[in-house]
Amino acid sequence: MQKKLILLGFGLGICQILWAQKITTDVFVRIPHVVNYNVTEQYLSYTSVVSGGITLHHGRKFIDLGTFIDKTDTYGFYTFFGSTLYVTPLDEQWQLSTNWFGEVTFVPEQEQRRGTWIQTAGLCLVLARPFQWGVVSFPFCVGGAYSRQTLHVNTRLIFNCSIPIK
Repeated sequence: MQKKLILLGFGLGICQILWAQKITTDVFVRIPHVVNYNVTEQYLSYTSVVSGGITLHHGRKFIDLGTFIDKTDTYGFYTFFGSTLYVTPLDEQWQLSTNWFGEVTFVPEQEQRRGTWIQTAGLCLVLARPFQWGVVSFPFCVGGAYSRQTLHVNTRLIFNCSIPIK
């Protein structure tokens, strides 16, 4: 009972902090296409993924909390965070932004694969179009990733749809 009260108090405290800091929240659905080059073992791989979660925004900073599943039924959880460096309006409807990002991904143990943590950092170019109901964007990200003493270079082309929570 005490643990539940502590967790409830912690949750309410976080909500008050978010409200006071003028943090906005979105829900998102993404379809990333990931090309990964394993620098250590020198091989190339590709996978498509379906992902969903929430994004917290404060000014130009953001953090995503999400989950994913790929075409081989491998699933996991991640936090993707960063900040917008530049925004360039292309016309009245489209804009191009440059973001730096970091990502921590956890893939739990599944079938004959052991669990793993993956750390990634890099840059994204994001082509975005806002609508009254949300935003559709097409991020193209390039980053370096590290997992289990292995270095990777990965690129992602992502279809993203975000809807604000009011």
